[in-house]
Amino acid sequence: MGLRLRKILIILALLFFSVLPSYADTRRDEAMSMFHNGIELYKSGNFAESAKMFEQILDKGIRSGAIYFNLGNAYAKNGDTAPARLAYERALRYIPRDTAVRNNLAYVASRLEDKIKLPRPQWWRQVLYAPAGIMNHKELGFVLIGSFMLIMLIWALMTLFTSYKALLKTGLIFSCVFFIWIGAVFCVKIHTEKFSRNAVIMAEEAAVRWGNTDNDKVAFFLHAGTKVVIRQTRDNWVLITIGDGKSGWVKKSFLEII
Repeated sequence: MGLRLRKILIILALLFFSVLPSYADTRRDEAMSMFHNGIELYKSGNFAESAKMFEQILDKGIRSGAIYFNLGNAYAKNGDTAPARLAYERALRYIPRDTAVRNNLAYVASRLEDKIKLPRPQWWRQVLYAPAGIMNHKELGFVLIGSFMLIMLIWALMTLFTSYKALLKTGLIFSCVFFIWIGAVFCVKIHTEKFSRNAVIMAEEAAVRWGNTDNDKVAFFLHAGTKVVIRQTRDNWVLITIGDGKSGWVKKSFLEII
């Protein structure tokens, strides 16, 4: 490669990376402007246009609990209960401790035709993975990093204060156990979000069949907004389970994965 060509490539690379921050700032400012416009449209009672504004932000690849929460509010006010539930469920992935999201989700769920709740997991799963229900993956990541730093700190203190070695060793053991536990919870959280098995029925009425063809007999019907668990996917069909234990096959186009 000639010297001149190398210089040109370096200059082009510098120009490219210098543009990235300004592009990110422009994208963020545009999204913030659209977010505020969506809020104003909601306040003025134009709920359908407000929902479209928040959808446009999501189309740009920008995700947050606030966006999904306000999108859910706009849908709910517009009478679109199924999209509202889907938006609130997705908001909880980012802000799991937000009481407003949980309250609005409970209200929307109470308005659905199917009054079905998913089965509660076993008590040991609730205890073991409790942090996954109250923290998002970023918060769990910070706790994981913090616990690792604590292990390193205790390890260093053991070399400096040998007279407290027994006490510090106990602290080190507990810190290692905590680190492993949070690490497992973090992995479960990431896996759950990446391969979500929960979905919301979006069709007004979805026929749940005994098999994965249109010729199979209908087992029961589900309606818009019902939350289901996906057990298996086959072509354009998914095997789902609902809270009362019933299972069946439904067309993939009838639902949206949370």
